[in-house]
Amino acid sequence: MSAYQILAVSGFLLGGAVLLLIGLVIWRASPKRRESEVTGLMLCFAGLGPLMGGIGLVLERLNPGGIPFYAPFFPNLFYIWEFFFPFLLLFALIFPQENPFYLKHLWIKYIIFAPHTFHFFFITTFSQWGKLIPNSLLEAISDRLGPFSSSFNFLTKFIGIGFSLLFKFHIKFFASINLVYFLLGVWLLYRGYRAIKNPKLRKGMGLLVYGIRSSIGLYAAAYILPVLLPLHIPSDLKLFLALLAVVVGSGSVAWAVTKHQFLDVEAIVRQSLVYSFTIGFFIFTYLLIVRRLSRVLSLSLGRDLPLFDVAFIVMAILIFRPLMGRVERVMEKVSSQERGDYLTLLKGLSSEIVSLMDFEGLWRRLEDTLKNGLNVQGIFLVMKGREGFLINWGRGKTRIDLDEEKMRGLAERGGPLLAEEFMDNLPQRGAFQPDFKPYLLFPLLRGEEFIGFLGLGEKVKGFRYIYDEITLLSFLSNQLAVALVNSQLYEESLEKRRLEDELNLARQIQESLLPSSPPSLPGLEICVESRPCRQVGGDYFDFLTTKRGELGIAIGDVSGKGMPAALLMSSLQASLRAEVENGHPIEDTMRLVNSLLFKSTTPEKFVTLFYGELNPIQKTLSYCNAGHNHPLLVHSSGRVERLERGGTILGAFPDAQYEVGRAQLSIGDLLILYTDGVTEALNQGEEEYGEGRLLSSVVGNRELPPQEIKERILSGVRGFSDFAPPFDDLTIMVLKISEMMITKG
Repeated sequence: MSAYQILAVSGFLLGGAVLLLIGLVIWRASPKRRESEVTGLMLCFAGLGPLMGGIGLVLERLNPGGIPFYAPFFPNLFYIWEFFFPFLLLFALIFPQENPFYLKHLWIKYIIFAPHTFHFFFITTFSQWGKLIPNSLLEAISDRLGPFSSSFNFLTKFIGIGFSLLFKFHIKFFASINLVYFLLGVWLLYRGYRAIKNPKLRKGMGLLVYGIRSSIGLYAAAYILPVLLPLHIPSDLKLFLALLAVVVGSGSVAWAVTKHQFLDVEAIVRQSLVYSFTIGFFIFTYLLIVRRLSRVLSLSLGRDLPLFDVAFIVMAILIFRPLMGRVERVMEKVSSQERGDYLTLLKGLSSEIVSLMDFEGLWRRLEDTLKNGLNVQGIFLVMKGREGFLINWGRGKTRIDLDEEKMRGLAERGGPLLAEEFMDNLPQRGAFQPDFKPYLLFPLLRGEEFIGFLGLGEKVKGFRYIYDEITLLSFLSNQLAVALVNSQLYEESLEKRRLEDELNLARQIQESLLPSSPPSLPGLEICVESRPCRQVGGDYFDFLTTKRGELGIAIGDVSGKGMPAALLMSSLQASLRAEVENGHPIEDTMRLVNSLLFKSTTPEKFVTLFYGELNPIQKTLSYCNAGHNHPLLVHSSGRVERLERGGTILGAFPDAQYEVGRAQLSIGDLLILYTDGVTEALNQGEEEYGEGRLLSSVVGNRELPPQEIKERILSGVRGFSDFAPPFDDLTIMVLKISEMMITKG
């Protein structure tokens, strides 16, 4: 046997053994998974071809004349490897995703195998018609037929010729079937490869597609095309192409499994490949070197040297373990680089997520890393909040009523939980419907504080979680708990800042709606101040000019505080200004404003309002008080008149009616308008400031200018409440009649 033949035999045996071994390991790792079953059998049949071919070359060398068989079944057993082609097509239909056409027509898997089943039966049974029925048996039958023997002999020869022609036609026809299966399978695999989004799976699948395409392409060039086309390829070239096909095919599959963790069986396959490569090395060395050297020495010395073979065996035993260890370290280095990449990726994530404050950014980083690094189908978070539990799976959020004590008990067990145990505690499982199947849950604990769970779906195509991944994910969940708390605090601070910005803007808008300064009229001094207890408030004041040239004075208080009150206040202002602009009498204005507010607010929202119109010529004030604090008219003599006449609050009753009151003004008279933030201010003893203290402050200082009177009132309120922040909006307006106005009248 030449060195080239030894190399070919070694390549066939080693490559076939690698493919057969990987196929068996994949099938054994998950025998109930259809993907593993189809992939494993496809590789097993792919390995049978070169393995049986290598064995055939060895047998041919040992017995050049051939081994006598009593039936053609045994020498044609080699063709069983061609079941690789239907398994290739079936694999392309279900991996990485099941083909829609296949899902609709599941019976197609039986049709795929029908041609090859018939082919194997036909070629093993009828390939050599003469050997199927012994000639001695045919001659005995012919002798017994007597005069019909010639007809019988003709019939048997005709059948033999027919089967011979049919066999030749069948070989050509079936070669074309294998070619069609190969082209269709590679096309479907390439389509599936293009649709893969996961980088890790894409690398392994791409390498597998390349290996299958290249190896079967080389085989087709050597053995299929010459059958279909008038091509003649030398036997040595055929042998070389077949050897190259085996090397490319077995090498690409082994590389995809060990380097890119294809189907997650690389640990078992790597250990098996170590043994295979080590044993293959010794066989190759023995056949190529030791056996030839032993023969040369035997011819030189004229006698056999059995001790030479014994010495090689002893040496092989001594260096087998060290050599296997060296091969294992090399393969570990090759395979650990890819695994180290995603382990490094996860470790980097665990240190990075603590600094990610934005929840959306944290979610995207976590999802991308786990999907791309671990082939996880999807993730979800179960988070404990102030209002119960929230499940977030990226495309939806659902509030779930869970028993916190039971959830805490699950978390305190330590280690990952099966998602099914968690799903059993959901009150309505239909509320949580992700587009993947939940598989594992990792508790999120920040010290003793229970945060929630990190949920993971199954791996792509059912790959397994290995121990290193479980350990790292447990560590990652601790970091994630800290990150989620930080993210929540950050989101709350952003929300608070956003609300503050919105409220500041609302306050600016509200201030622009209210008069920036009181009107300047001869004979009338006016000052006003409004202080919301929050950024915006519900107190309202305004100065308007009626169609009759009178000065409209308004002060109001909207129920509630903050933004809702501010919105209702703006509605009140717009309604009042519109009705005053229309020139209605005061009682009609109030009735129309009440109707508008009732239609645009809920019953619990209402407004108190005092609106008056000051006639500078007649020196009168016509007014209507809709449930507001009674303004105080303090005459120059010290007499106090409360402006009470009007009706009920605005916005609460649809058909409320209002009446108008009138007051006569004189020189030196004071008009004090205020909201309940003045009289209802509290001290530490929960005592109200009250109208009495307000009156005392005004009457005793009625000779002072309005600005000083206002400051005395506000100073008195602040001192009474011990300078504590106000709990309600406060507005006060002071008007004083001067002699100039009366003289002009």
